[in-house]
Amino acid sequence: SFCLIGYEPREMTQSDRDGLRDFAELVEDQIGHLDTVEVNEQLRKASNLLSDAYRQLDEHTEFVRSVFGIHMTHGVVETLLKSPEAIRLGGEVKHLTLLMSDMRDFTRLSQQLSITDLLTVLNSYLSPAIEIIDEHSGIVDQIMGDGVLAYFGLTEPGDSGALNAARSAITIQQRMKEVNEDNAVDGFPEVGIGIGIHTGNVVVGNIGSERRMKYSVIGSVVNLTSRIQSMCLPGQTLISEDSVADAGPKLR
Repeated sequence: SFCLIGYEPREMTQSDRDGLRDFAELVEDQIGHLDTVEVNEQLRKASNLLSDAYRQLDEHTEFVRSVFGIHMTHGVVETLLKSPEAIRLGGEVKHLTLLMSDMRDFTRLSQQLSITDLLTVLNSYLSPAIEIIDEHSGIVDQIMGDGVLAYFGLTEPGDSGALNAARSAITIQQRMKEVNEDNAVDGFPEVGIGIGIHTGNVVVGNIGSERRMKYSVIGSVVNLTSRIQSMCLPGQTLISEDSVADAGPKLR
């Protein structure tokens, strides 16, 4: 409200009314401006808080990826992050191709080399093998001492898991030539690996307990893949008829 005070009572002129109206509009505009500034300030603070929350969430998610990515394949980590219900015991039947590689004469090597040198030779073969499997959309299920178990066809349903597994095996065997050349420079003996590939239905999912579980594959296909691999000579890859059929003409 506004009050006009004068020394003497008098009737308001049109000029007085116009001036009062202009003054009221000015005050009203200023009040509205002050409200807008305050609201905008609150919105700015809220926006900053929300941005900080998103940033912290991104940092946390990236931390989870980096930590679990060391122990789990990238594809599995992304599946678990996108689908929280996947972190439950149980699994489902999937048609996958399994690849199992194993170093030949590992017992002899373990007797010849010190523990430190043995680990160096192991890692010189495991590091490129795991990298190659990942490049071909494979998922490393287990690292079993001197062996690797991986499966294909889960993260890239449109691709042929058998074909990717075969391409991985070929590339790994080719890379072993470079590995042995580097090892020879360091005075280490030459090593050879055998690779077995088989395709079929497996159960893939979380196995264990609510407190301790592992995302893995189980089934007779795993056992048969192991048997195929055990028949390989150093530098040899054996692939089952089921995998050949699944890979199609591109394999040939």
